Amino acid sequence: MIIHVWKIYHHCSPNDIAMEFYENSRLGVKVKIPFLHKTATLAAQTLVDSSFAVHAAKLWNKLPRTVNIIDDLDSFKIHLGSFLRHFPDQPPVTGYTTRNRNSIIDWTNQSGGSQMDQRLC
Repeated sequence: MIIHVWKIYHHCSPNDIAMEFYENSRLGVKVKIPFLHKTATLAAQTLVDSSFAVHAAKLWNKLPRTVNIIDDLDSFKIHLGSFLRHFPDQPPVTGYTTRNRNSIIDWTNQSGGSQMDQRLC
């Protein structure tokens, strides 16, 4: 997902879902997360939250500036791999309780968000 967002940002893949990118001097390249109106049904909100546009944007926005500003795909993959190595790989096992769903979003939220992002890269 993250590599596909990089490709959309760098015009290597079509932006057929109209992802909106913006640059922040401190955080680097970020994606505007689409939202539904407050009066939307729970079912509609669930569909939107699980869509590629929302989930991929949330993942991309967790990347530190040192990773998301890289223009070369191979360099981006190397830096992305270095960033991801800092997260434990603890997939859920049936019958056992886990700390989270083993997602970058969960790990960064649980560990202090952007503070962790800055320490990792």
